[in-house]
Amino acid sequence: AVRAAEDRAGFAGLTPPQRRVRCVMEYDWESNNGGTSQFFWNEKAELIRATPAALLAVGAPKNAAVVRAGIRLFGRCGPHRDVERRRSFMGELWDGRLNPWDNLPWPPGRYENLKALVWH
Repeated sequence: AVRAAEDRAGFAGLTPPQRRVRCVMEYDWESNNGGTSQFFWNEKAELIRATPAALLAVGAPKNAAVVRAGIRLFGRCGPHRDVERRRSFMGELWDGRLNPWDNLPWPPGRYENLKALVWH
């Protein structure tokens, strides 16, 4: 239902509770599916930027700290709104080594049970 509402109104058009659910569940899915870097690689910048507050709102401060640390890796301006520019930046940092986003504590679900928190 939240994704359908986002398709109609965009992320900014969601209610605050819908935005929290969208952020927390997408972070949980992406990071547990492909690592923290996958969340930063795949998601819209506005969702990435809203996720720390959403995680704090549902009672997941340790996961919020992981996302904040990942955002800081992009520098002062944070993740670029343009997905291709953000991916290019991430690719340049990887440079054949273990990428810094997956050096963040992982898997995030090890900290707080995000599914239980968001639906409580």
